[in-house]
Amino acid sequence: MRMLLRVFADTPSTILFLSLVGATAALGGAAVDGIVGGLWAARASLQEAAPPGLSGWPVAALWACFFAVLAVSVGHVLTERAEGSGIPQVKAILAGTWLHKQLSLPTLGAKTIGLIAALASGLFVGKEGPFVHMAATAAAKLWRLPCFRGVRRSDTLKRQALAAAVAAGVTATL
Repeated sequence: MRMLLRVFADTPSTILFLSLVGATAALGGAAVDGIVGGLWAARASLQEAAPPGLSGWPVAALWACFFAVLAVSVGHVLTERAEGSGIPQVKAILAGTWLHKQLSLPTLGAKTIGLIAALASGLFVGKEGPFVHMAATAAAKLWRLPCFRGVRRSDTLKRQALAAAVAAGVTATL
C-alpha cells in the first residue's frame, strides 16, 4: 500500500513531465517543418532571380549539393553519435543498455541540423528516426530538472518516459 501511495504522490509531476515531453516534441516538429519550408522558399526565390536565359537548375543543383554535404558532415564535426536514424540507439536504451552520451545536447544539435539540412537538400529521408532520437534526448534532459526527481530516481519510470518520448517523436512527424 505504501508503494502505491508513493507512486500516486508523484503523479502530478509525472503528468507534467509527459505533457512537457509531448509539447517539446510537437514544438520541435513544427520548428523543423517551418525552417525547412523557409529554406525551400529561399531556394525558389534564388531560382527565380537567375539571370535571363539561364534556367534555375544550377542554383538548385548547388543548393542540393551544399545541404547534402552539410547533412552528411555535421555528424562527423559535432558528434558521431548523431549518425544514423537514432531508432536502434533508442531501442538499445529501452532494452536496458545505457549508451554513454547518446542522449546528449551535442547529439541533439547535430541530429537537428543534419535533419534540416537533409530535408532542405531534397534528399528522400524519413523524419521518424531523428524525431524519435530528438524526443528521447529531450526527455532525458527534462528528467534532470529538480521537479522531476521521481522520474530521475526510478529506472522503470525513466524507461517508461523514454517510451512515451518515442511515441511523441513519431507523432511529431505527422
